[in-house]
Amino acid sequence: MEIRQIEYFLGVVRAGSFGKAADELHVAKSALSRQVKLLETELGAELLIRTPGQELKLTPAGEAFMAEAVEIVSAVDQARASVSALAGAANGKVDVVVGQGWDTNPAWMYLVTEFRKANPGLLVNVTEGRTTGAMLELVASREVDVAITAVAEVPEVSGLTIDVLFTEPTVVALPPDHRLAGKDTVKLDQLHDESWLLPPFAREFMEEAGASVGFEPRIELGVASFTMARSLVLAGEGVAILAESEREFYRPAPTVGLTPTIPASTLIAYRSGNRNAGVRVARDFLKAQFDAFAAASSDQSD
Repeated sequence: MEIRQIEYFLGVVRAGSFGKAADELHVAKSALSRQVKLLETELGAELLIRTPGQELKLTPAGEAFMAEAVEIVSAVDQARASVSALAGAANGKVDVVVGQGWDTNPAWMYLVTEFRKANPGLLVNVTEGRTTGAMLELVASREVDVAITAVAEVPEVSGLTIDVLFTEPTVVALPPDHRLAGKDTVKLDQLHDESWLLPPFAREFMEEAGASVGFEPRIELGVASFTMARSLVLAGEGVAILAESEREFYRPAPTVGLTPTIPASTLIAYRSGNRNAGVRVARDFLKAQFDAFAAASSDQSD
């Protein structure tokens, strides 16, 4: 069995006829038909029903083989991409979903531009997820290759590899005239009666974090985005949770640390065994960058 024969079979299925497939694959119709027939002979089963004047139909054996054929061709394509990546810059495409509000941290703009400089042949498609749970489902269902998000508790999901890139404390943004503005830290219980402005991503984070310390945020106003939360904090409508590295985004709103500390772990999640070279390149790049961030943060605190 040759990979070319499998690719021809898939080409015929997609096109719906040998004639159309021959044109799309730039091969003679007779040669195409012969290669598919050789494939059927080797497998010992008819894969396609050939009806004159009608579109081709898959036999039950053809339907069973098609699912495997897609995986085989995909694996070969990824193997080629992996070898190419080892020889030089990666090519191909990687689909990434990032947590809502990722643009509140200016470091992400730097990461995107530096990654593109290092991998000009790799197409990166970035979308935004509203919750970590939904993002991990997208990875598990193969709709995206990689999820990058922040969590209070690192989850375990069957079939996914989850690597923690960086962990930092969270802080709270307060209205400028808030009674606790100017404090270095506040106890979480001191914020019990506050209205928490939490977009879907932050609400999921805070509900998870609060459950671990026995705190339930009071939500009087639903907000759609972190930009909206910031505006409402400045307007005196409530408080917001954010990672320490995002303090700059909320200025001039004052920010204070929390006791007990609620950590936010930035992680990357991808399917275990994913052979996409772009996934490996993105993972290694992010690990190196966040290791550098962690080292820089440690030097500043010493």
